[in-house]
Amino acid sequence: MLPTLQRLILLALLLLGGAAGAAAAEVQIQVTNDRTGPVDVYLTPPGAQPRYLLRIPEREAKVVKASPGDTLQVAVDRRPVERYVATAAPLQRLITRAPASLPPATVGSAAGVKPVTTPPSTTTTTVRTPPATTTTAVAPPPPPPVDPQQGALPEGFAWQASGDKDARGVIVAARLVLGIPETDAVQFHADCAVASPGRATMTIAADMSGRKQGTATDMRILGDGFDRRYRARVLRAPGGESIEGYTLSARLDDPVWALMAAKLEIGYGEGDDLLALPLKGSSGPVRRFIAACTALGRPAVAAAPPSGGGERRDSCTRFARARAVASDRKLPVVFVNRSGAYRVVHWVDENGQAVQITGLNPGEAARVMAWAGHPFLMTDGPGNCVEIAIIRPDTRQVRLTARNRVQDPE
Repeated sequence: MLPTLQRLILLALLLLGGAAGAAAAEVQIQVTNDRTGPVDVYLTPPGAQPRYLLRIPEREAKVVKASPGDTLQVAVDRRPVERYVATAAPLQRLITRAPASLPPATVGSAAGVKPVTTPPSTTTTTVRTPPATTTTAVAPPPPPPVDPQQGALPEGFAWQASGDKDARGVIVAARLVLGIPETDAVQFHADCAVASPGRATMTIAADMSGRKQGTATDMRILGDGFDRRYRARVLRAPGGESIEGYTLSARLDDPVWALMAAKLEIGYGEGDDLLALPLKGSSGPVRRFIAACTALGRPAVAAAPPSGGGERRDSCTRFARARAVASDRKLPVVFVNRSGAYRVVHWVDENGQAVQITGLNPGEAARVMAWAGHPFLMTDGPGNCVEIAIIRPDTRQVRLTARNRVQDPE
């Protein structure tokens, strides 16, 4: 028989090993709501009662943690519409899609389950509730929690878009960066140039220790309802003087750019061991970058003579060619209505679409945060163009003085 001290040590090692095994067994499940309207997600460990986890708005996805054997239950107005049993795969996916109609049963009766779509590298188990079984009634969910850290940037980091123009005002290059300004701390970098029209090169930071420069690999990008692999290469920076990680070329119309502009966070890497790319504050810079890359080799905005103020004025006939362009200079601009009539101020985006910002009665003013080089359209009440102002780096105030245009009688 073992001495008492040895038995105690052996028991402690067994307990520690069990705890480590339990922690290692935790898996992640991305639940995508492909229905119309929100769904509520509940977690039921074996032999336990359902526990409310979160609410997922329509057409969005959230990642939940579970252990193999746990049951995820998706409910709409307390009616179960989906049940899924977690497997041992580290990364799993559950997509809940809208059926022709909701099950007639309420919570407490059987509910069928559709197959679950998973990424190629994961496994899943389709579970169908036997006709005779029932599900435990679940309490109404509390207000959905908000994770303030989702997509949050590391301290000092910021998304920035900038561009280069030649002496004629022609855009020749553009950049998109996530990093600490004026430092070498960069997690993401993309650029485009006239030499490669229609494409942009992106580099995303990752540890490449022990890997050979230029080695080809398949890099995976995972987001809400997005799972795609890109042919990338290993980029080494042994001295730390530049970014090290994955580098690849993507078309400007690749859906990954829209994903980056719309989401708070995406995953990237190889296999199921993914790194997080935070996207909070990325929407504007990503859109300006793509607009600038699309306009490579063309003037940013048609030239017009200055009117004596910091802004530049263009006539309404040039509205069709006005576009927002990449800029790294953001400044407060005061719009003052001195026209004697009602005016509506619109920002013109990178696609040439007018986005209403504010309305001004005669004598009123409004402060707007604007980017240098961006055009603003002023209209009268019915929406007729009156004037266009293009913001310059030294613009501080835009005076709206143009009178209403005379309309031909109908």
